[in-house]
Amino acid sequence: LGTLIYPEHREDDRRRFEIQLKEAQAAIRAMPCENTGVIVLAETPYTAYLLLRRKIRAAVRRVELLDPWLDSSTFDRYLPDIGTGIDIVIVTSAVLMDFSNRKPTKTDEARRDRIVAVSELLAGQYPSNYRFLVSGNIHDRHMRIDDAVYHLGGSIKDAATVKPYTISTMQENPGTAAVLDSLITGAVEWYGPNVKPHRRQ
Repeated sequence: LGTLIYPEHREDDRRRFEIQLKEAQAAIRAMPCENTGVIVLAETPYTAYLLLRRKIRAAVRRVELLDPWLDSSTFDRYLPDIGTGIDIVIVTSAVLMDFSNRKPTKTDEARRDRIVAVSELLAGQYPSNYRFLVSGNIHDRHMRIDDAVYHLGGSIKDAATVKPYTISTMQENPGTAAVLDSLITGAVEWYGPNVKPHRRQ
């Protein structure tokens, strides 16, 4: 109406409308909602961290992280503040951890030792509901929070650092659960109900 009554205000009204539209769009994007899948822009690792951490902190029963290329920072970034009654399972690759069939470099040994050192601290805090497993068959990266399964587009340690990073919600079905369950049951326990104290190599 202002534009009709005062045509000289048309440009100001148009600029004001564009500002209000952008503010409304930003408010809608900021509303909390469950994404079925998201691609986090490259070079926005903090955004990816916040998104992943929020999903992990929402757990009420279990957190399972299957990542063949995790590192010690994964524990620091994503696993603090988990409730004491929540089951935590970490599965990583034998390539990172098990050197029984090959001679490791000093870098390989140092990386393994850092992972074990942090995992031992987690085991000390969650002695009855934490498991650390090593698998020779793990390839993809997955995260299961309660019954929600996510496929991760790369290692969680590299989320959105250089390339776009995909977090896809997988359809809940018995087949998906069975694949993750078989990876977990087929892995070698480095810490858990059957291995205490924590295995080091």
